[in-house]
Amino acid sequence: MSSNNELQVIFGTGPLGSAVMRELVRQGKRVRMVNRQGKAAEVLSEVEVVKGDATDPANVREVCQGATVVYLCAQPAFNRWAEDFPPIMSGLIEGVAAVGANPGLWPERLAGWAGRLAN
Repeated sequence: MSSNNELQVIFGTGPLGSAVMRELVRQGKRVRMVNRQGKAAEVLSEVEVVKGDATDPANVREVCQGATVVYLCAQPAFNRWAEDFPPIMSGLIEGVAAVGANPGLWPERLAGWAGRLAN
C-alpha cells in the first residue's frame, strides 16, 4: 500500500515525463522531476524540478533521497543512444539501488523500431 505523501522522482521532463507527472499529481503523489537544466516550462506548480545528472550515481542518490519510486523518462537522442544510454542506465541503477527506491516506468527506446514497423 502506498501513501500519497511518498516521493516519486521522474528523470526527464519531456513528453513522457510530463505525462507521468500529470498522472502522479492526479493521484495526489508528491513529485520531483529531474533534468540537466533544473527547470522545465510545462510543469504543474506543485511539482519540484531539480538539476541532476543521470550518469552520476552520487548525483542520482542525492536527487532521489527519500524517493519510493523512480521513473526513467529521459532518453538520449537516437544518434547518441549507443554512447549515452549505457552511462545513464549505470548511473540510475547504482544510484536508485543505493537509496532503496523502486524502479517505476523504465520504458525501452521504441524509435529504433520505427523503420522496421514501417516496412
